[in-house]
Amino acid sequence: MVELEKTWGNILFKRWLRRKRALLGFAFKKPVGIKDVRDRIAYQALWTSRLSAFLSLLAVVLSALVAFVAIGSLRLNSQTAEQARRSSEAQILANKTLADAAARQAEASISAAKTSRDSLVANQRAWIGPSDASIRDFNIGGPLKASVTFTNTGREPAPTNTSLTPKLFTIEEWNNGLAVQDIERSKSECLQSPFNNQTARVTFPTTGFTTFQLGYDGTQLSLRDVQKLSVTADLAGGKQVVVFKGCFVYVTIEEVRRTSFCYFYQFKVSSLDHLNYCTVGQAAN
Repeated sequence: MVELEKTWGNILFKRWLRRKRALLGFAFKKPVGIKDVRDRIAYQALWTSRLSAFLSLLAVVLSALVAFVAIGSLRLNSQTAEQARRSSEAQILANKTLADAAARQAEASISAAKTSRDSLVANQRAWIGPSDASIRDFNIGGPLKASVTFTNTGREPAPTNTSLTPKLFTIEEWNNGLAVQDIERSKSECLQSPFNNQTARVTFPTTGFTTFQLGYDGTQLSLRDVQKLSVTADLAGGKQVVVFKGCFVYVTIEEVRRTSFCYFYQFKVSSLDHLNYCTVGQAAN
């Protein structure tokens, strides 16, 4: 029994001793496979760097692809914008053309309406103007007497203001333009004269031989008649010219209208029964 215990004790001791020796040998033994470890680390580092380079290349390729797609999209957007601009310009031009056509059509319609209105007014309104003038009782030293016939060739009666003013000019004034200036000044005054309803008389439309008379009588009726003219020897002998300046101011189609006229008598040029129209001083609206 004692021997058996010794034998088991020896066995356990030997196992313990071998374990201790193994631990000591491992502690002081040179490591094995350091080159392999280094190679493995270098290999892993190589593949890691390769993988990193591949990933970097892949990132560059992807970035280039994204850039290419972006450039293509930008080019497509630019082309689309250019097409939209051209389309917009074409639409603007088309709209401008339509607007111009509409404006021309509107102007034509306005012009046609105005022409129609003017034509209607012209056909319905009153038209008052002189038709003839004459001098009667032409005696040297006697009063100057004249009459002007006038008519209303329109279709509407018109309240009318009338005036007839004579003036004597020397033959020099008649020829040097002073008479023309005076006659034109009277015409301008006539075309600006206001209508006076208190002194108006109605001028009805005339037909056939119907006329109205506007007269001038130079007979001195009172001391106030200081502007009355007489027949002078110079007028009878051709050294003077007498001019009759007249004006009609009337209302037709609710609008004031005016007619300026001028007749003259010159010895051996005019007839007493039918005086001559002046070359100036005539106007109507």
